[in-house]
Formats: sequence, C-alpha cells, structure tokens
Amino acid sequence: MMTDQLRLNHGQSILLRTDSVTLPSDAYLASLQSKKSFENMTYTLNALARLLGARDHQTFPWSQLTAIDVDRIKQGFIELEHSPSTINVYLSAIKGVIKKAWQLKLIDADHYLQIREVKSITGRRITTSNTITKQQFNDIIQNLTEQSEYKSSRDQCIISMLYYCGLRKAEIANLNMDKINIPERYAIVLGKGNKERKAFFSAQLMPYIERWLSVRGKQPGPLLFRVNRNGDKHPSGDPSTVNTVRELIERCGTLLGIPNLSPHDFRHTFATRLLDQGVDLFTVQDLLGHADVSTTKRYDQRQDNALRAAVETL
Repeated sequence: MMTDQLRLNHGQSILLRTDSVTLPSDAYLASLQSKKSFENMTYTLNALARLLGARDHQTFPWSQLTAIDVDRIKQGFIELEHSPSTINVYLSAIKGVIKKAWQLKLIDADHYLQIREVKSITGRRITTSNTITKQQFNDIIQNLTEQSEYKSSRDQCIISMLYYCGLRKAEIANLNMDKINIPERYAIVLGKGNKERKAFFSAQLMPYIERWLSVRGKQPGPLLFRVNRNGDKHPSGDPSTVNTVRELIERCGTLLGIPNLSPHDFRHTFATRLLDQGVDLFTVQDLLGHADVSTTKRYDQRQDNALRAAVETL
C-alpha cells in the first residue's frame, strides 16, 4: 500500500493512502471515525468472512452478496442463538460494506437497496454484571499496596477513577494532563461518538489522584504511563493502554476471587449506586456519557427490587 504524509500546522502528521481504495470493506473501515470502531469492525468483518469461507475481509467477494444471502446469514446467527445485538452488529457491518460497494460503482443501486432493506433483529438479552461492594473496592486497593510505589499509586488511581467516575477503560487510558483540572476537581474525557464530557472527582477519589500525581509529577503528557518489570516507569515513556486497564482488573478479580471481573463492572457499579441513592436517570446518563437514556436504564435495578418485594408479599 502506497502512503504519503500530510503535515499539520502543529507539527504532527497523518498517513494518507495515495493509491485508490477499491475494496469496499477497506473503504467502509476507512470511513469509521474512531480507532475503537475501526478495530471492532475489522474484527467483525474478518470473523464474518471466515464464517463464509474466506481468509479475511479483504479476500471475501462482498459485491456478490445478495439480499437473500444476507437473510440466510441472519437466520444462521439466529439458529446459533446469538443475541439480537450481536446479530445486528454483523448486519450493520454488511450494510456498511455494501453501501461502499455501491458508492464505488461495484454494484448497482437496486442491489444496494435490496440489502439495505433487510430487517434488523428486535429484542434484547438481560446482561449480567458484577456489582462491586465498597469492601471489595477496599480489598482491591489494599492488595495494590503490595507493589512498588510507582505501580501501586498508578494502579490505585486507575481503580479509584473507574469506581468513583464510572469511566470506560478507553476514556481513562487516553486521559492527558491538559484535560485534568485539579482545583475544580474534574477531567474532560473523550467518550463514544467523539463527544467530550466532564467527569467530576469526588472527595473520596481525590487522595488517590493526588498520590499518583505526587509520584508521577505534574508535567504535560498522558496521565498514566506503562511500567517496567520492576514496577517503575517504562524507559520508553509510553502511555498506559486499554489493555493495561483490562489486565489490571482481571488480575484483581483473580486475586480476590471475583469471577470475570471487568472494567465495565466498575461502570455498572457506579451507575447502580447513583440510581439506588435516588439520583435521577438523566443525570446518571450525563455522567456516563450515554447518547440514549434507554442505555442508562439497563443499569437501573430498582424495578427488579420492586418486583422481588412484590412476590414476597404472596
């Protein structure tokens, strides 16, 4: 693939392809706005291509798919008992690629419109999450003291920001110092849909942030850095990543016997605690950075509690 560099005014550069994009799957992936969307959809398209007998998305003949084929794919996923949301992700990926095939004049408009009209799956599944108690949080924090000061303070900062702010793992991994306002106790985080929001620091959270900054220093750059095997700052100076956060949470879950602990469990706990304390749904939506309040409602367990209380009256 031939590339060229576009130099921006502030000194950074981006790579541009100088050859034309002729593969509809490549064109679709190139149109996605975030790195995470690109990675997720690359995985989805590759998985789908392999299920259909190809090596990867670049070797699958997307332009040959018909609406009947797409309906058969949908039915196959239903028979495999995939969730509606998973099936709809695959359908969205197919439709996105087919739209690019039409724009690239690889198929005609009628072909594209027939596939676009394939219906999505309705319904949803109940998702289960671990709700982290305050004692479990304290146990995790205590466990993390048995490391070097640098690694301990960094990891405690990660855990406490997940617990007290409900951040997504990518939001905390990508935080920079210029987005953090210590006097006003908030950070500006970049969430899904390329949307910024303020994440406010509670009084309980501040000691963990202040301890980390006393070790890290307040120089510009990423909030979190990689560590080496000795638990000190990695010589490369590279920032921590999403995998850093995920692996930390998995390790804490294993050590404390919390099965399948994930970063999202902290986000679920944050929302559940706020709703249980009577914070209104729309405020919680804003704090979580949800575009749709129906997503926030999935965290609301108050209806479950009311239903449970109702059957206990029998």
